[in-house]
Amino acid sequence: MIDRARINSSQEVLSGRRDLLEAAASGINDVLVIQGFDVPLVTDGEKAAQVISAYAAETLNHRRGQVNVTDFALDMVNNTDLGNPAVPDFILLDTDLFNERTNFVFGCTWASLGLSVQSIARVMRYTNDPGLQRLHTRHVARHEFAHLRGLNKASDYLKPDSREGIYQGHCADTCTMRQCVTVEEAITQAKELENHELAGFCTGCFRTLWNKRYN
Repeated sequence: MIDRARINSSQEVLSGRRDLLEAAASGINDVLVIQGFDVPLVTDGEKAAQVISAYAAETLNHRRGQVNVTDFALDMVNNTDLGNPAVPDFILLDTDLFNERTNFVFGCTWASLGLSVQSIARVMRYTNDPGLQRLHTRHVARHEFAHLRGLNKASDYLKPDSREGIYQGHCADTCTMRQCVTVEEAITQAKELENHELAGFCTGCFRTLWNKRYN
């Protein structure tokens, strides 16, 4: 049971792209509504944005020009009050992300820590169209927050993706939880699911989110 969720961002997003912060918030709310929660989505504003930007800078790999998202997440959990399993936390960054297994990621989620992190960097490079940027941001936020709220391993899916690597722990159906590896693929999928009656989720993922609402 949760009584609120929290979304924060880097200073660059907060000051320059509030529309993308709002798009991510919409994706989070899509999942909360599916789980039957009418709870506030709160933010810590400028104070949290300063802290987030500072830790993003500390975990930036200058050679790659990317933030190590795992190091960033651990810094946030170990040194701030963000990342509390009792209060689902979502962080939106403007810097590109990578982890040990990939050359980049749109986002990462640690359900045990109650934390999701997403980047807008790739979609900002891909298109100057604010509408497409918002569509992509909402789609990815919905995907990551659904990981946070119960969709993680193959047994969580009615049709689990049987491919290896980053495809594991995702849905094989036409669904928000289908893994995308390029911005173009994610935008195409987001357009296809934009007016879906289940907020982009297949019936199996929708049911799992509902069944795990109190986990």
